[in-house]
Amino acid sequence: MTRSVSVVMAAWNAEPFIEAAVRSVLGQTHPILELIVVNDGSTDATLERLKAIGATDSRLRVLTQANQGFSAARNAALREARGEWIAVADADDLQLPHRIAVQMAALDRNPKVTVCGAGIGIWDGESAPTQHASLSPSDDGIRALLPFESPLFDPTVIYRASLLPDDRLAYDPSFRMAADYDLWSRLASRACFMNLGEVVTWYRRHPHQVTATARKSGLSLKERSRVWKRVLGDLLSITPGEADYAYHDLISAWPAEVPRDRVRGIAGWFRRLREGDGDRGCVDSPTWISELSRRWSWVHRHAVPSGPAVVGQYFSSALAWNSVVSIRSKVALIARGFGAR
Repeated sequence: MTRSVSVVMAAWNAEPFIEAAVRSVLGQTHPILELIVVNDGSTDATLERLKAIGATDSRLRVLTQANQGFSAARNAALREARGEWIAVADADDLQLPHRIAVQMAALDRNPKVTVCGAGIGIWDGESAPTQHASLSPSDDGIRALLPFESPLFDPTVIYRASLLPDDRLAYDPSFRMAADYDLWSRLASRACFMNLGEVVTWYRRHPHQVTATARKSGLSLKERSRVWKRVLGDLLSITPGEADYAYHDLISAWPAEVPRDRVRGIAGWFRRLREGDGDRGCVDSPTWISELSRRWSWVHRHAVPSGPAVVGQYFSSALAWNSVVSIRSKVALIARGFGAR
């Protein structure tokens, strides 16, 4: 049985990218019911390009509104969606032709799953991607990622429409960058997650995208902190203090350098994260400890400057002995620490 799929897209001043993005959706090998694109008050030729495509393909439905932002545009598309499943696409990315087919086949094999993401190729808009990324595939692994970062690549996600609230206001308009992360955190109590390792989307990186500008302004951390407050409370029964958010950011963003004078405070925050596990049974303990172990290793491997004290603190925790961190990584940490004397 073929289940109906609505694809939703928000577009604002996407003239250079919109035609390729839309045609990549309409060219899916799996049939789609509709592609709903909300033109969010564009001042360039985005709307004209959309109308030209819509004149040749009735599956494209174009809505226009005054500029209200990404979340409001997505919500407007969702209110019009008629499909049993909702697939997300962005106006500056390319969806590979088999994307919907691969995901629907995976959902057929895993009927309990209600939210499915997949891998992305990092794309500059020119040659084919040479860098690929995927996230934890299992529901347990995704829930272990949720307290730190968005566990799904948003432009690859497909989910059951029945998960949405009756008013279809899925995305919080007060979020500029982290609206998708906020949504997955709110759906966690009633969704079953999965990520496919296969790349289904070419994710375009360019200097004008929202994620780039939000990080530069500091908005990214402010918004993620709002999500962290909910997730840490719901999953781990932890209420962070003001300083805790700074520590949490350092273990969530995989920074290239971690100031050594912050490492002791970070260690205290790790203890709280471990102690919070299991209070409500929302995070599978072995998976959660493995995720903490990976991040514990990262912090100490990237402490600047390194030294024997950093090595000693790393091995003072049981997190150091989790098998998820390779012996090679531990040896490298020791060599770096004692070589820095």
